[in-house]
Amino acid sequence: MNIDLEAKCTATHQWVPVAQFRLGIEALDTAIALSKRYSYPYRVIDRRWPDEGLITTVVEDGVVTSD
Repeated sequence: MNIDLEAKCTATHQWVPVAQFRLGIEALDTAIALSKRYSYPYRVIDRRWPDEGLITTVVEDGVVTSD
């Protein structure tokens, strides 16, 4: 499982691990749903292709804000 889902802690402003996934679309769908429900920023970190580096996607209020 090389895809991490993290939530941003409102008190410390640090990213906290939430779950790990095998498929990127599942992680992104989960991040969108959770960010709509709880109004926290979530990010998906994809580590599947080490030669290309980390692919990070941030989701806020159900909207992808960076890719």
